[in-house]
Amino acid sequence: MLAAFNSVNIVKMVTVVDADIDPWDRNDVEWAISTRMKAERDLVVVPGSRTDRSEPLGGSGTIAKLGIDATRKAGDRKDWTRACPPEDVAQRVRARLADRKDLR
Repeated sequence: MLAAFNSVNIVKMVTVVDADIDPWDRNDVEWAISTRMKAERDLVVVPGSRTDRSEPLGGSGTIAKLGIDATRKAGDRKDWTRACPPEDVAQRVRARLADRKDLR
């Protein structure tokens, strides 16, 4: 987190995820935040961080930045396997959603 904040001044928020999460997939990252992050432990606020001059809220040249640690922690869970519906159910849902798109 701190390396990202220090490398690019305009970055105000960083989310750290494990290798099993695609950082370019918003749904994957949101899932990691929802299932792996505890606010009291995994949020990092860095006050007084240098910002870019184009930052609309950083008139003084500094601003607080937010880091989110959405990585697996030992002791949180025994099994990190994702819960998924059976494939036949997922296929039926996809088919129904496709049918609804045609009605719009």
